[in-house]
Amino acid sequence: MQFSPIIEKKLTARQLEVAKLMVLGYTYYQISSKLRISEMTVKIHIRDIHSKIGAKNRTHAAYILGLKTKISIMAAKIIETSQSL
Repeated sequence: MQFSPIIEKKLTARQLEVAKLMVLGYTYYQISSKLRISEMTVKIHIRDIHSKIGAKNRTHAAYILGLKTKISIMAAKIIETSQSL
């Protein structure tokens, strides 16, 4: 999964890893286990992600991140299609 360039510039590499798992619906515990960090560290990363992207809560953040990902994928497909014409 790749986020829009704007999102990728705003977040650190670790925050992007956390964000990807958050969008996929992982819990704090699952994210912490997968990335081998504490749940508190996951919560701090998610809090910082909220702040950087202007989200009100975790669900809103996942929506924003997922929506911007879909938009950037659609835009890439449109550009690719128009270049092949």
